[in-house]
Amino acid sequence: MDISKLQATLGLHTYDQGFVNTASTKSGITFIDGDAGILRYRGYPIEQLAAKKSFLDVSYLLIYGELPDKAQLNAFDQSLRRHTLIHEDLKRFFDAFPQNAHPMSVLASGVSALST
Repeated sequence: MDISKLQATLGLHTYDQGFVNTASTKSGITFIDGDAGILRYRGYPIEQLAAKKSFLDVSYLLIYGELPDKAQLNAFDQSLRRHTLIHEDLKRFFDAFPQNAHPMSVLASGVSALST
């Protein structure tokens, strides 16, 4: 069965729990050699990125394929800030949870609150 066109033709996706029956392929985004302990994003060793780059730098790299210069990083940062604003009511909603509340409970409640 050719599953490569399921999404385009039927709007369906396959799910392979545990990655048991799924073949791996080459990726331009991530390279993994578990036996050798190698993990690279877009050709950069993960150790180098973790030590020298910010979360936003790496996010930009994964999305756009290159590390951002200062102007690109500033524009990316501003775009994220502009699209992640929440209403003050939601801030109070999240602040009302106890510090030791389970994260999944907070997340589920937060998703429900966003629908109102």
